[in-house]
Order: sequence, then C-alpha cells, then structure tokens
Amino acid sequence: MHSAFQPTASSFFSLPKKMHWMALLSGLLGTVIAISVVHVVIIKHEREFLRGYSEAILNRGLQANKESRLSLKFAQQSQFEQCSPEDIEYLRESLWNYDFIHDIGRIKNGAIECTAGWGLLAEQKKLPHFSELTPDGYQFWKRLKDIPTEGITSNAIARRNSIAFVSHYVFKNLPHNPEFIAAVLTTKHSDYIYKTFGDLTKQQAIELLKKKEDPFFWLPVKGRQIQTQLCTQGSTVICTTATDSQLGIFGISNTYHAIIIVIGFLFGGILSLLLSFARLRKNSLGARLKQAIDKKLLHVQYQPKIQLQSGMIIGVEALARWNDEEYGYVSPDVFIALAEQNNQIKELTKLIVSKTLSDMRDYLVNNKAFFVSINLSIQDLTDSQFLLFIDDLVQQHGIRPEQLIFEITERSAADQDAMSNTTKQFVKKGYQVSLDDFGTGYSNLSWLSALEADEIKIDKMFTQAIGTDSINQNMLNGIFQLIENLKMHVVFEGIEEQREEDYILERSPNAIGQGWLYSRPVLAEEIGKLLISQPLKKTHA
Repeated sequence: MHSAFQPTASSFFSLPKKMHWMALLSGLLGTVIAISVVHVVIIKHEREFLRGYSEAILNRGLQANKESRLSLKFAQQSQFEQCSPEDIEYLRESLWNYDFIHDIGRIKNGAIECTAGWGLLAEQKKLPHFSELTPDGYQFWKRLKDIPTEGITSNAIARRNSIAFVSHYVFKNLPHNPEFIAAVLTTKHSDYIYKTFGDLTKQQAIELLKKKEDPFFWLPVKGRQIQTQLCTQGSTVICTTATDSQLGIFGISNTYHAIIIVIGFLFGGILSLLLSFARLRKNSLGARLKQAIDKKLLHVQYQPKIQLQSGMIIGVEALARWNDEEYGYVSPDVFIALAEQNNQIKELTKLIVSKTLSDMRDYLVNNKAFFVSINLSIQDLTDSQFLLFIDDLVQQHGIRPEQLIFEITERSAADQDAMSNTTKQFVKKGYQVSLDDFGTGYSNLSWLSALEADEIKIDKMFTQAIGTDSINQNMLNGIFQLIENLKMHVVFEGIEEQREEDYILERSPNAIGQGWLYSRPVLAEEIGKLLISQPLKKTHA
C-alpha cells in the first residue's frame, strides 16, 4: 500500500528558515545596491550641474572680459580732448552698449581724472599697483575700494589712458549654488585669481587649484570630491575650476536617506522573491525527480506474491521508491503521476526495469518458475523502442521472457484497439501481460480478450470490502463468478487480514495473494532470504 506524500519535518521547516535568511540578506543586499545606485546617479547629476555651473561662470567672466576690452578700445578712439565735456559725453554714450561695464574713465599720471558716471573728478583718485599685467598691456585691479569715489568697490581693467569698471552684477543669477560647491575663476595658468565662488578662502582656493580629481570619487565614502576645470579658447584665456565636497548620498537630507533604505528593502524583498522562486523552481519536486532519474537515485522494493493454497512465494512485484534529500520519502502515487505529467515516465520506467532485472537476475535464472511483475504506463506501451529495450536487457541477463509480467492499468487508456495491438507484440515475444486494478476502470470481458492477458489483478478496494455490507462486497462476488471459468492467473491485492485470505481461498482456490498480511515491500536481499526460508509455506498443502 502507498501512503500519501509527506515531507520530512526537517525539509518542511528548513525551507522557510532558509528563505527567511535569504530575505534578510537580500534586503540588506538590496539596500546596499539601492544606496550605491542612488549615490552614482546623484553624482552623475552633480557632475552635470558642476559642469553647467562652471560654464556659466566662465561665460560670464569671458563676456565681462570681452566687454571690458571693447569698451577700452572704444574709449581710445575718442577724438576729443581727454576729460573734456565732449569726451565725457562720448564715454557715457559707449556705456549703453555693455551689460557688464558700469563705468568708463580716464587715467592721467596713474590716477583717475574723470569717468562717464562721475564726470570730472574734483580730486584725482590715485590707483594702487595693478593686480595683473597681461602681455598685451592690459592692467587688472581686483576689488578697488573707494574708487572713483567713496563707498564704491569694483574690479577694473585699464589700458593706456582708459579704465573700465566691471559691474557688480556680472556673476548674479548664476545656477543655485549649494554650500558644498565652490569655484575659482583664474588666468590660464592659475597664477591670478579673478574671483572665488562659495565659502572659499584664498588659501583654500589655491589648494583647490593644485588638486587633481579623486579617481575613486564614485565610492560611497564620505570625504570624496569631484572636480571640473574649463578654459576658454582664443587669445584671452580664462579658466574655471569647480569642486563638490559632499557627493551623492552625503549631500542629501536624512529624509531621503530613509526613503532610499525603504526602497532598498523593497528592492531586496523583490530580489528575495525572485531568488526564492528560482530556488523553488530548481528544487521543485518535478526538477528533483528529473535529477533523481538522471542520477539513478531511485531504488526498487519488491512485494512477494503468494500462492494462497500453498503459502509459497512464487513471484514479486517491483515497486519504485524514492527518498529525496530535500523532500524525504515521496509516495509513488505522487512521483509517478508527476513523471507522467512531465514526460519523464519513459526514463523512469526504463530505470526501474533495469534495476529490477539486475536485482532479480540470479533468482530468475536459478528458478525458472519464479517471475517478476513490472508496472507499465500508456506512454511506455506507445513507445516503439521500449520493447526493443526490454529484449536487450532480457538477453543481456539471460532471463526467460515468460518470467516477466508487465502490468497494464486499463484506466490508463480507453483505446482498446491500440492497446490490443501493443500487448500482442509483448505476448508474441513471450512476455506475460497482467490487467492491473481490474474492476476500477473500463473492465469488461472484451478487455480481457482484446489484451490476451495472462493475469488479472483484483484491486484492493474489493479485497478490503470483504466482510462488509457494501457495494464493493457485492461486486466482488460477481467478480468471483466472472473469473471462475477464466484460464488465467488471478491476483488479489491488499490482503491484510486472515479472514480476507480465507474468503478468497474458499471461492478461488488457485488465487494468488499480495499484501501486508504476508510481507511489506522489501529490498532484493530480503527476497533472496524469503525464497530460501519460505516462511509462509503451509505444511498441510
């Protein structure tokens, strides 16, 4: 008898525990991945912003420099006497052409004499030494104080007798600058700093210009920095160096940190589910059955068939068994049905037949009356190569074909003609055919004649109905009448009590019995011992 499939306690409880740890690890892994991905994505946007910020500074600086030079060039084209009313008016008219120049003046003996905005100064303003002198003669001043008048501070550029004052609004309305982003506007070789941006001292600006970009800036480690440097092209070259000192996740708020962690755990949960599904798919019963068949991990047990009148063991039925490392003992009712569903039954049957003939070879060769019954499925019977496979094994082991009985379940197919043609091929080769589970499917006399069966097996549902007032008991009485005149062996399955044997013997003296009353399925070595001892032999026979 076959019990229902029950996984072992260890396999049942170990899977959830493994999946629990997998979920936890996947959650942590997902968080790390989420943090890393967000970190890299933020850095990518920060680099783009930093470059855009540098370009904006550079463009403003270049435009201011260009306007300064143009305004000076225009001022030097004046035909009027320096600082005359006409000359001052000429300078005033030129201011309308420039966005980043707020005043233009004249220099005499190193001092400012007049400007477009303030006119002729009552007292000339002495200029300090310039901050920078370019090869083409331009002088630069940074943050001139109280020039041209008290309370005014501005940058200036001069050439010959003209000076232009750069507007305070040159670098207004730049892209919003976070506190951890800083920039420096310099000459080509960084030997002069025009202006700094952000919270940056002069010394820090100098150090920034000496730094090279951190090659490992993408690592999610606090303290990493990214840096960009852009320079203009042409005769006048200015450069912008910008840096971001709080990269990626280190520049966002705790709220965003919490959101990232939640997303990470969600991602980890999804990852865990995918891994679990993949693992379960890999370790599903069907997948493990295929592995067991491929690796020949299934084994065979044998249940004795008893001649009831004599008590002699005259044969055995081969029964496939499977103990899986993950699922424990798996019932044949489960894995055989699964093999049929997954088109694995042919390989399974061939494995069982091979093991059976190997196990039983010596018993069959040494006892010509001994036989072995093997169950076949409809897929086995419709395989044109299966009979050739059986023939090869029989010849290889030196076994007589008539010692093999192939049990066919009638409910496995309703095509009587096809089954008849197939079984006739087996009978023609000398093999015996048994109609299994008789009375449970499409049982009728035409099946018996069409299959040319040598044996019929009465299903255990009828055997176990003996002594009960049930429809199966009444049907069993009818079966006795049916088989009374049939010239074939009759096997009763599922005999578990002595009264069942007595009832069968009284109505069918030549019957063969099989059940736990005599023996449970055992390994091949036990069959050898039972054949020698014949413990069930009746002395009065």
